[in-house]
Amino acid sequence: MEPIAAAERGTPSHAAAPAVAAPTRGWRTRIPSKATLEVLGFLALAILVAVVAYPRITRPVAVGVAPVVVGSVREEIVGPGTVQSRYSVSLGSRVTGTIDRVLVDVGDEVKAGQVLATLDRAELDARARSSRGAVASAQQDIAMARANLAKAQSDLALARIKDERARNLVARGAISVAEADDAQGAYLAAEANERAAVATVDARQGAFARVGQEQRVADTILSYTAIVSPMAGVVTRRALEPGSAVAPGAVVFQIVDANALWVATLIDQSLAGRVTLGQHAVIHLRSGADVGGHVARIGFEADPVTRELEIDVAFDARPSRFAINEEADVTLLGEAAHGVTIPLEALVHGSDGAVVYVVEDGRVHLRRIRIGIEGATRAQLLEGLHEGESVVLTPSAVREGQRVAAGGGA
Repeated sequence: MEPIAAAERGTPSHAAAPAVAAPTRGWRTRIPSKATLEVLGFLALAILVAVVAYPRITRPVAVGVAPVVVGSVREEIVGPGTVQSRYSVSLGSRVTGTIDRVLVDVGDEVKAGQVLATLDRAELDARARSSRGAVASAQQDIAMARANLAKAQSDLALARIKDERARNLVARGAISVAEADDAQGAYLAAEANERAAVATVDARQGAFARVGQEQRVADTILSYTAIVSPMAGVVTRRALEPGSAVAPGAVVFQIVDANALWVATLIDQSLAGRVTLGQHAVIHLRSGADVGGHVARIGFEADPVTRELEIDVAFDARPSRFAINEEADVTLLGEAAHGVTIPLEALVHGSDGAVVYVVEDGRVHLRRIRIGIEGATRAQLLEGLHEGESVVLTPSAVREGQRVAAGGGA
């Protein structure tokens, strides 16, 4: 039986109450928090990165490799140096003066004894003339003193004869004692005059020796006005020009023996035992020329700070162009060794020896090796590898067990 509406039952319409919905049971809709959304986003991003990067991580890395081959290795010791001459002199003036003429320039070849420059010599010429005049005057004094000596000697001889005659006559009573005494006195006076004349001659000769020495000094100083090369060589420096004042000790020219050039090279003293006299070398000049050379001298004193030793490498042939103190690189060439070799770039030097990365079955593995001579590009292998094996040329780019592909990626 259907329910009867309230109006039909006479119930006033305004008395009817609104119906209230009962609570619904079951799941309710919730809004996620901000933190939850961030975590979910991060996880989604990580999954995406892993999916994208996985093929790249697992695929082989392209690396350069080189085979271990049999060949020759020549040890090379490289060191910096400067071009020097075994025989070099600095020339200047021995006296104070003014340069009058300069007769050579930089690059000129000169001979031993050749005049390079002259100084103004007017004042020194006057001094030399004065000393020569003093010598002439002293010679005249000596001649006069010797003439006086000859006269004194003659007077002495005559006085001696008169004295002897007077003594004989007084003994016979032919003359008085007073007359004999006069003769003896004259003789003694003549002796004194003779001694005085001898002393005068000695004094004049001493004076002559002094002025003669002064003349030689003056002439020597005068000769210093000409700056003369003591050896054959090349002028590498010209410091002053005509009209310049110069004092003793100031360098005017630098002369070097161009046929005795070498490079003063510095090498680590630990390598000195591998260097021998006459050892072949290649000299690379800063100007670009490459010239052959050989070890001419090995130093015996190492630098206490840098621990380097000087090796002088002479040129086999004089370079067409050179400059003293020019920078150069010297490569000393050792004996060649034949055997198994590997590229130098494959080596990794550690505190306990050398290692390489070897490619085996598509993966790299660390291998300890022992090497001998190291050349310019390859090293002699003593043990640890065999001919035909492949080594990685960029060892810093790989790690133990990593998959690699030679020259490209898979």
